[in-house]
Order: sequence, then structure tokens, then C-alpha cells
Amino acid sequence: PDATAGESYTYELRTIGRSGTATLTYSLIGGAGALPAGLVLTPEGLIVGAPSRVGSRKFAVQVVEGSLRTSARDTANFTLRVGPGGGTAPSGSFRGGA
Repeated sequence: PDATAGESYTYELRTIGRSGTATLTYSLIGGAGALPAGLVLTPEGLIVGAPSRVGSRKFAVQVVEGSLRTSARDTANFTLRVGPGGGTAPSGSFRGGA
């Protein structure tokens, strides 16, 4: 869901159509936007923190399934809005290649 400025926020990214049971690792793609100030992305795919400013931010995430040598990768673009009130889920999705 959309975030509220100054309030605690947690959102779990999910990958649909996984090909296996290996561990998934999520990371922001450098140079492809950023999370709103006050939020971070954990390697487990959680966006957590407390955003500090109202506004909208675009960012890209890579998910890797498995070890570095034999990994399946996928990327997705997202938009997260921070406002004075809650709303709908951030837009964007993974294709399921990981």
C-alpha cells in the first residue's frame, strides 16, 4: 500500500511464478530511481522504515534466485507514493523469471 509520511511502513515484495525453491535476494538497481527517504529494501524483499516526505518515487528492483553462478534473475519497476493518508498497492510486478 501507499505510505504515510512519518508513520511506520512495511511492504513485502513477492515474486509470482518462481521456478524453484532456492533463496530469493532482492536489491535496488543503482541509477534506476530510489526509495522515498526513510525507507530501505532488505535482501529478503521487505520495504521498511518511516518515510519522511510526501511525494512519489520511482525505483527498480532486481530479484535473484539461487547462487551467483546458477542464478535466475528478474527486474521490475515500481512507483511508491507517500502522502498524508493510505491508499492502494505500489504499481509494478516481476515477470516470474526468478
